[in-house]
Amino acid sequence: MRLRVVCLIALFAFTLFVVEGDRASAQLKKLKTGTTIGELKTVEAAKNKRDTIVEVLAPGEIKPRHYTVGAQQREVLALVKAAKIGERVEIEWYDTVERLCVDKFQVLKTEKRK
Repeated sequence: MRLRVVCLIALFAFTLFVVEGDRASAQLKKLKTGTTIGELKTVEAAKNKRDTIVEVLAPGEIKPRHYTVGAQQREVLALVKAAKIGERVEIEWYDTVERLCVDKFQVLKTEKRK
């Protein structure tokens, strides 16, 4: 009798775990994403000393937005560090619950004015 109760409780806990896992993955798929084009204002180390914070001022905005580049994104991090302050950049980002994270980073060519 006790074995049946224990098995039923274990089965219920496992089912609950699987259902919650599916809900969490569904929420991750619904993350907010976007593209920002603007002027690169700052590139600095984050508080955790591994990640990098990038600030981009888009046209029409008063304050620059903060974007995070993770330490494991080596290719994006190399592009960010090679970019110069004041250059026009395009950032594809996604929103986590905590912050906006960079997915792709590209420096745009500036037009020469005559």
